[in-house]
Amino acid sequence: MSRNILIVEDEPQIRKIIKGQLTRRHWNVTEAASCHEAEAILSEKNTFEVILCDLNLPDGMAWQVLDQSSKRTDQPALIVRVDLATRQIMVTPVAAEAPAGHSLELWYIGDDKPPRPMGLIDKSPATMSIPAGAGGAGATFAVSVEPPGGSTTGAPTGPVVYKGTLIQE
Repeated sequence: MSRNILIVEDEPQIRKIIKGQLTRRHWNVTEAASCHEAEAILSEKNTFEVILCDLNLPDGMAWQVLDQSSKRTDQPALIVRVDLATRQIMVTPVAAEAPAGHSLELWYIGDDKPPRPMGLIDKSPATMSIPAGAGGAGATFAVSVEPPGGSTTGAPTGPVVYKGTLIQE
């Protein structure tokens, strides 16, 4: 399975480090040094599972790139930050939007256990806690489309529209 990521970072050394880490983990990495360059790439190819953006770029802000990406695909665009010290996850929807009559739900997958629900994603930023007893690096976070109010079974029931593996810096 091909996993594609777009890195938008204006510092060449940081791009090189991130690309090296992701390439070793079998990601197909595409690089952009500016919003303008990222927008050109996205206008030709928008098959990225993940877009990793520096927030402040010389020619714009990361949300502009993510906003453009979300307009070209039905995949939600989120900024997810994880603080392992406090075990908090900050989820900022950029253009994540549930299909009509559905909710988006975030799941923690790791420790050889079934997926664990973390909470619903709506249009507002949210802070969630990593489940008790859960590990950190190497875990996967996934977002699924669920009935209104989330899964009633405690497990994902709809399609996964976003997923990413936590990589410790």
